[in-house]
Order: sequence, then structure tokens, then C-alpha cells
Amino acid sequence: MTSVKPKSDRWIYTERDASSAWYGRNYCFDLRFVRSEVLRRELREYVWDQYRRRIKKPATLRQEICWMRYYECWLYGREIDSLAQITRADAEGFVSFLHICISKKTGKPLSILSQKHIYQTICGIYRWYACRSKSYAGLLLLFPTDVYPGARGAKKIAPAGSEQVRQAMCVLEHQKNECLRVGGALILMTGLAPGDLLTLHVDALQTNEAGSYVRYYNHKKQRYCTLPVSPESAKAWQRLCEQTKTLRAEAPDAYRMRLFLYRDRTGRVKPMNPDLFRYWLRRAQQTSDAPVTCTMLREFLLCDLWEQQVPPAVIHELTGCGLFAERRHVV
Repeated sequence: MTSVKPKSDRWIYTERDASSAWYGRNYCFDLRFVRSEVLRRELREYVWDQYRRRIKKPATLRQEICWMRYYECWLYGREIDSLAQITRADAEGFVSFLHICISKKTGKPLSILSQKHIYQTICGIYRWYACRSKSYAGLLLLFPTDVYPGARGAKKIAPAGSEQVRQAMCVLEHQKNECLRVGGALILMTGLAPGDLLTLHVDALQTNEAGSYVRYYNHKKQRYCTLPVSPESAKAWQRLCEQTKTLRAEAPDAYRMRLFLYRDRTGRVKPMNPDLFRYWLRRAQQTSDAPVTCTMLREFLLCDLWEQQVPPAVIHELTGCGLFAERRHVV
């Protein structure tokens, strides 16, 4: 990562962290949509600090820049040129403004969860400035803290049923794509997020007298974790290792030890990323009436463990993620 602060309002960053699921991807940070020079400079300082110190991932920052557009539009309509010029009416009115905003992606009003993300992003910017200036600490207090209570549970989602999962896995078992076939099985058996699963190295699987386990990097927690795996998972792992052995011999040094590799249309060997994996999963189930996603596979595992009366703390330790019933309502 470069340590030179960009002078322009648009810069492109290539993910060079070989342990990242997005290794080699380009991210464009573009703040030219901000019409006030003062506000643009304030937002640029925030984005650059988060980027330089690796506080937030490039993908997260790029999304936050998209969310900043709503606040910029609100401030511009009120002829406010700086973060420091707001009043309590401005802060409280922003919530009402989000309620009537139309998403450019869907053409529908913003969902409650999207509104919450946008609102929290703006509060986070003021919080960052509040740590550097006492005047911003007072501005942060202008934003209400209870405007989106229980937003995570606002949308009820039914997890995939056993028959639906069985049909999806049956489809995957007949796929020639070994990465897709084994990856789907490992997600179902371990509960690993695609971003964590697809960055695994071939030597991450270890076996001792107690059984087999995987040492993986949890990108959300930003630390290494250990996950016990079943004999079936270990066999699937070893099968994929053998299948990708030839690809690893041709892969660049940066990801020669990756477990999930594929050859693109140009013949180059590349590491898998979550977007491509989800695309392959959708294509494999394109004739299905109710296709299963990676999230649904993970949620099925969590709910299955919960039905077996496994304590939440044990589920969290075994799968590395929280209990589904604690995060969303099951219908």
C-alpha cells in the first residue's frame, strides 16, 4: 500500500494483500461528486486515514463513499458546505430525508437496513473527527442514537429447509467444477464465510490424535482462528488439493499455496473470489425453483446445530460465526 497521500479526488488502489479474498482487484475511490470543496476535503481526510491505517477494507470504503452521496445531497440542498456547519435540525432532518430517498439500484425507497448503514456511516465520520477535535464531539451528539432500533431483525428471512439444501448439494455433486463442488460442501459442513474459505492455503488443514482442524484467517475479526472439521470435510479438502495441484504449479508465487484456484478464459491461473464463487453457484442452480445461496447453507448449519440443542457458545466456537437465531428472526 502506498503511503503517499493522493492529491486528486479520485484514486485507484489495487489490493496487494495475498491473504485477501479480493487479491488483485482494483478499487476506485472517487469523491468528485461532492460539490463543496471544503466538504470534499473533509471526506477525503476521513477516507484516506481509514485506507492508510487499514481500519476498513477497500470494499467497505468504496461502499461508504456511495453512502456519502446521500448526506452530500442533503447538505447541498440546505446550502451547507462543511461537516461543521450543521445544527440539530439538520442532523434530525437527515433521518426523515433517508425515509423518502429512492435507491438508484432498485428504483424503490431505501430499505430500513440501508438507511441504517448510511446513517451509521455518517455518524462514524463525525465520530472520527470528534476524536481529533472537541468541536466535532458536540456535533456528534446532535445525531439521535435510537432512530433504527432492531433494524437487523426488521426483515424476516426463512432459512433453507433440509430438502432444499439436499437438492442444491445434489446439483453441486454433479458439477465438473471441483472448486464449486467442494467449496459448497465445506461451507455447509463448516459454516465458514466464502471470504474466509476461498483464501485458505493447502497447509491450513492439520491432523493430530484429536482429529482434523483448519487454521484460517477470519477477515471480519482480523485474526487467525482454529476450526475443527469432520472426516468428510478433510476428505473433500484432500480431494481438492489433488485436483488443483497442477494449477498451483503454474500459479504466481503470491498465491501458489492457495487451495481454491481456477484458470480464466485467457489461460491464467487465478485465486477464487466470493463474487465469482456466488456466480458459479447461481449458474449451477439456474433451473432450480428455489436456489440456495452461501448464506443459506451457513444458516442451515447453524439452525441444525441449534435444533440439536448445541449451546450457542459452542456453535460460535465450532463455526466461527454467531447463532442465526440471535441475528435474525426465523419464520
